[in-house]
Amino acid sequence: MSRILVIDDSLPSRQVIGDILRDKLNAHVNFASDRQEALHRAEHEGPFQLIISDLQLPNLDGLELLNILRQRFPKIPVVILTALGNEEVAFQAIQEGAASYVPKPLISNHLPNVVRTVLNAASRRELRSRLAQHLTCHEIEFHLPNDRELLSAAVAELLEVGHLYGVFGDPELTRMGVALEEALSNAMIHGNLEISSELRARDDGSYEEAIRVRQAIPTYGNRRIQLRCRLTAHEARFEITDEGPGFDVTQVPDPTDPANFFRPSGRGLLLIRSFMDEAFFNPIGNKITLIKRKTMGAPPPEH
Repeated sequence: MSRILVIDDSLPSRQVIGDILRDKLNAHVNFASDRQEALHRAEHEGPFQLIISDLQLPNLDGLELLNILRQRFPKIPVVILTALGNEEVAFQAIQEGAASYVPKPLISNHLPNVVRTVLNAASRRELRSRLAQHLTCHEIEFHLPNDRELLSAAVAELLEVGHLYGVFGDPELTRMGVALEEALSNAMIHGNLEISSELRARDDGSYEEAIRVRQAIPTYGNRRIQLRCRLTAHEARFEITDEGPGFDVTQVPDPTDPANFFRPSGRGLLLIRSFMDEAFFNPIGNKITLIKRKTMGAPPPEH
């Protein structure tokens, strides 16, 4: 059972979030309403696998709390709750270390999937073999069906190997995992299954239903995702190609523009570009290349 700390000064909001986490994810939930209580609970009532925090707290800048949490509990990912009109601060929070975000107006529809994604990524921190210090390159290629569990398993494998090479350390693993899962999810849902991201804004289950229907239609469901990865001691390069028709890359809204922050079509790309050093599409839009370079000072694999 996952243990999650929720930080929000609104009692009704805490109740709604707690009910969602318990009912949808069978999580054990602790609550805090301010900075002092949050730090006390994180210190004495953990360990927590995840912290969910509102950016608007009394007498405290949400970014300040995020930075304190990241410094004192670097291995616990933080998901932020954002409100309309707070897009610029939310974008800054992503840049400063938040693992993901959930718009408050869409919390009932988005929170379960976001929490699952972050928890999956955060759990992949096991160190691997000492052999890593003697290897110079590792290449992996998968041809994956439109199966979310297998996509998640592939991400887990890549993160383990990437950590093995010391390309990224513990603090980066969760964010790397989120970026890869977002990219693979886009390849499956928007590429192979050709489902519009606009359906995600609806709170009627139509998005998940559309996925189930398209998976059962051979024209869409039998398409595959090619995932290629090349890892060296200096960088990780990921190429994700779907078999869909592609899209006009020039028409993608700039996800870093605060005006587009709550658009369903920009959320995944915002996280991908925030967590990777480079991210770019091929001309027809059915292949994305992600590059993550080794961070200076990142810890090498354990000996």
